[in-house]
Amino acid sequence: MKVIILAAGKGERLYPLTKNTPKSLLQIGEGYTVLESQIRSISLCGVKNIILVCGYKVEQIEAKLKDYNDIDIRIVYNPFFDISNNLVSAWMARYE
Repeated sequence: MKVIILAAGKGERLYPLTKNTPKSLLQIGEGYTVLESQIRSISLCGVKNIILVCGYKVEQIEAKLKDYNDIDIRIVYNPFFDISNNLVSAWMARYE
């Protein structure tokens, strides 16, 4: 089983919190980011394959994921993140 996480958007409704940080890397409590909380929950369900569709500030997300060696996390880049929506991001993961 695989899980697809859509994390390509700029999170403009959370501005200024997302001015320099992707929404998925915002702290939500107990020292975890939104993305880390999602990965943790998915892992607890026994799923070890995650497809993460990114766009905005993808390099920050890639840096954060270097600590996750026990889970297969594949990053798919959506180059149209700034002008598209979730449907396009989901489409980008179609062959993974």
